[in-house]
Amino acid sequence: MASYSAPLAAWFAAHHGVVHLDVLESLGISRGSRRSMIDDGLLIPVHRGVYRSAFSPFTFRSQCAAASMADPTVVVSCMSAGRLWGLRACVDSELHVTTSLRSRAVAAPVVLHRTVDLPDADIVDRVDGIRVTTPPRTYFDIARHVDDLRLESIAEQMIDLELCTFSRLEAVVTRLAAAGRPGGRRAMRVLHRRPADRATVDSHLELLLLRHLEWAGVEGLVVQPEVVLPSGRVIHPDLGLPAIGFYIEVDHHTWHGTREARDRDTERDRQLRLTGAVVERVTDTQILDQIRRTVHDLIALIHYRNISFGSSW
Repeated sequence: MASYSAPLAAWFAAHHGVVHLDVLESLGISRGSRRSMIDDGLLIPVHRGVYRSAFSPFTFRSQCAAASMADPTVVVSCMSAGRLWGLRACVDSELHVTTSLRSRAVAAPVVLHRTVDLPDADIVDRVDGIRVTTPPRTYFDIARHVDDLRLESIAEQMIDLELCTFSRLEAVVTRLAAAGRPGGRRAMRVLHRRPADRATVDSHLELLLLRHLEWAGVEGLVVQPEVVLPSGRVIHPDLGLPAIGFYIEVDHHTWHGTREARDRDTERDRQLRLTGAVVERVTDTQILDQIRRTVHDLIALIHYRNISFGSSW
């Protein structure tokens, strides 16, 4: 059975099973040998001058590497870049790339975008051969494709994962929005709504609940407030109104579904109540399928808590 040389096999292993013609030549593979490998089915053409291994699955990252290798001006962008960065809601099945030139090396089904402004500062060259827009540039490019809430959720995740700081995100968006590009107004609006020093929201569901409570008139909600338990341990509930000792935890079935997780949550809630506080748990299903009822109930509970404190809300 035909196979690859050790250097070519090592290259494929490090670059998602994709190789460029220039690399084949640098590895000593002649034009005739390359043609034989193509005829034998060992190399499969993808783009102009780019081939993939017949023994490697052609994954999303393989497609990204192939497009990047086909043209040095091509950069994975938009939702595809978000998917590479692991951002939620970035699951577009099509591969989107951006170039500053009129590229002809990248073939369909890749979706090609063009721009006159794609500086090196907005590009990350990965060791696996993929070029991708930086997180701040990715955020800006995504802005035209999603609504405000989803964009805010993406920004929260970027900051939480330390992919970028809020100040860096704001600086890049300000620069790009100044040129009047599509999505610029939304990108700026979403960022300006967020306090720069606020703690990050852990998940999209928590952000969704936070915004619905605020839209319903609840004021003073704090994200990840600090609470000191009787043991001295410091915890950070998902949302809270510290002034009245009212806290909300969002339970994701994936993270809180095991017996160990439930036991841990029960113990934590008991310790929190020993401080004199109230804690309410809301599931992801209740947020996704019963958001109005859930918010109505939480507002009633907050009202009762305020009465017990002798205050009004």
